[in-house]
Amino acid sequence: MSDGDDQTPPRRRDLSILAYSIITNLEELLQLRYPVGPLAANSELPSLDEVYVLIQQLEILSEIYDRETIVYGESTQTICIETYSVNTATVGISSGVNHSLTTAIHSVEISLEDINHEIPNEGFIYSEEQESIQQMQYSQPFTIVIYNARRVARPSFIPSLQQTISLYNPHVLIITETRSIMGQHNVIEHCPNYEYVQSLAPFGYLGGSWVLCDARYVTARMLTITRKQISFELEHRT
Repeated sequence: MSDGDDQTPPRRRDLSILAYSIITNLEELLQLRYPVGPLAANSELPSLDEVYVLIQQLEILSEIYDRETIVYGESTQTICIETYSVNTATVGISSGVNHSLTTAIHSVEISLEDINHEIPNEGFIYSEEQESIQQMQYSQPFTIVIYNARRVARPSFIPSLQQTISLYNPHVLIITETRSIMGQHNVIEHCPNYEYVQSLAPFGYLGGSWVLCDARYVTARMLTITRKQISFELEHRT
């Protein structure tokens, strides 16, 4: 490790909510501890090559993606999640209010299909197995963006949203902190490739979520709808 790497990382409590969540998951999965001293002096840290190999393991990736991402209402950070290549995924979104902090809480959970297919040892492959393998060869990642609107009535909301779409080209757009149950048509009008999927109503002046998907590339099939939670299945268009 070079002298340039001999530096102390930011304090754990100063990390962003997303970084804190990712590091906590990796600590548990990889049995590591967040360093508290200079990086060069920490013998527990794996090399970049070792980290790359570890996080490419499908069981590790599945564990990471299947854990929910918590987003607080006052956070203005845009979060982009790109899954590994799969044919289908299930996305669950729930909302609530933390009254002590006076903020809405948005939870997003992504469950990816099991891609470990068992192939029989016989001299032939069943047609279902063959079809499944062919489907996996053409599978692709899903790109999901969580965008904090900070109130959809803001004049700058649509231009800012368009910039976000241009930057990430998401398959799924989860707009949080809409603070309104109306106005989806305005997004569709200015972002014509996206279609409305479902929404969660705000809690008074807090929260509210809209879900849209890029109809050119994916379809969304609703699974559950309640006052505080929705879930849907994503599938690539063929």
